[in-house]
Amino acid sequence: MDEDTENVTHVPNLLQIYPMEPDEYNTPHNVPIIIDNGCTTYRFGFSNASDPYTIPNIYSRYRERKHNLQIALFGDNVEVESGAKTQSKTAWEGDILINFDAMENALDYAFCKLGLNTNSVLHPVVISERLCTPMYSRSVLSELLFEGYNVPRAAFAIDALMSFYYNTPNQPKRDGIVVSFNSASTSVLPVLNGKGILANSKRMAWGANQASEYIMKLVQMKYPYFPTRVTPQQSAWMLRTFCEFSPNYLETLRELGTPEGMRRHNRIIQFPFVAPEEKTQEELARQAERKKEAGRRLQEMAIAKRKEKVRFTYSTLPLRIRFALERRLC
Repeated sequence: MDEDTENVTHVPNLLQIYPMEPDEYNTPHNVPIIIDNGCTTYRFGFSNASDPYTIPNIYSRYRERKHNLQIALFGDNVEVESGAKTQSKTAWEGDILINFDAMENALDYAFCKLGLNTNSVLHPVVISERLCTPMYSRSVLSELLFEGYNVPRAAFAIDALMSFYYNTPNQPKRDGIVVSFNSASTSVLPVLNGKGILANSKRMAWGANQASEYIMKLVQMKYPYFPTRVTPQQSAWMLRTFCEFSPNYLETLRELGTPEGMRRHNRIIQFPFVAPEEKTQEELARQAERKKEAGRRLQEMAIAKRKEKVRFTYSTLPLRIRFALERRLC
């Protein structure tokens, strides 16, 4: 029992709302703005900052009914309004950037959060992109940056290669294989002498979205009568928290074939649960009386409906049949 209790992991509160307060703007104009334009997570900040800002890359535009106003929400704020949540969308379709209305709102959010108070963006902008990004997406995004925000310079770079360069700063010979797990795809890029060999790179249509959806389907199939609905955010959290790579796949399968190995890999996830309140005898008696009263009202309504049906049926009968029925009743 103690061993099972130690393996229990509670699902955290995945919805965290932060107010959008602009920063104090005192950054020199030669410091670039770095934007990691991910399908699921949107990261941005100045290049000299220690940590970037992180927010879900989701956007919604809806009409608020009380004041009849058109409101645009971005990031975690979309989860607050149910009307906005049903109309939410992202700038991506799979791994392709196609919704530039949402992309413009994402850029507005980043520039406002960084505190830019000038008529145009005076900083160079570096934006990450996926492997094999279509030229159309890059050209429209470049047009948005130069004509919409008047940025002085813009650069696009593959996110996996930038991560490889950052994590191998002092190696004299940068050779390796980069495996990039994105939301909708997985890319494999060979690097030789510090240069990515893009001609030999591969991209597979399997990513974190497909993996988390697969986990959610497995949970729904194993627990069809689960009292609460497992959300995509919770399945993505389970993917990040509990899934791991096996250094020896066949050895792991043999270990899972034994009861001891199954117990070692067993994980218990506690979803949010509100225990029902215990009622007193008086409350139970009042509840039973209300049920009886509701049952009596339903019986009276059923009797009245039957009488009305008999009256209607009798009124639609021919006269000769009605006379015959009245003679028999007499």
